[in-house]
Amino acid sequence: MLLMQYRFDLADDYDMGSVRERISVLGPGFNSLAGLVQKAFFVSSLANGRPNRYAPFYVWKNDEAMRAFLLSDAFTRLCAKYGRPKVRAWMTIHSKTGGASRTPGQATQEFIPVNPSTDLGVLASHERAKADAAGHDESLHSIHIGLDATTWQLVRTCFWHQPPETKQGVDAYDIEYLAFPRIECLSA
Repeated sequence: MLLMQYRFDLADDYDMGSVRERISVLGPGFNSLAGLVQKAFFVSSLANGRPNRYAPFYVWKNDEAMRAFLLSDAFTRLCAKYGRPKVRAWMTIHSKTGGASRTPGQATQEFIPVNPSTDLGVLASHERAKADAAGHDESLHSIHIGLDATTWQLVRTCFWHQPPETKQGVDAYDIEYLAFPRIECLSA
């Protein structure tokens, strides 16, 4: 599996209602997208004390599915609307997707630098163990941990049923829609 995200930082006076409306129209179409495991439509806004931002987060079954989306008319239309974004992708260290029966409403995302002396195998094992321990928290829906081997940075993305505590250096979002082509739980 691969994790992927792009982000649009929008002007302070941007109509975030138009972003939410777009998501409500387009979101359900992703429930049938081949190769997509999960897509969360992340939005934050000044109204909630955060920057105006639209930052969809994807979990792909494989690189062929991700490539097909990036070459699709849907992605072309997104670029026409907001501009071509910088697309980030991470190899998956751990991915546990909660079920569709109870939809999360919030997400958090941490970007963690990886020291050059870090043993990557130990790091991956440690991250999987932390994710498994966090899985006992009933407010946690999904957790996805990826490694960017270009910038040597981990990303830890969590979907929550209830808003977690706000922490310095952790991005927080509302999940406006969660596309769920595959209902069963996955773990990698």
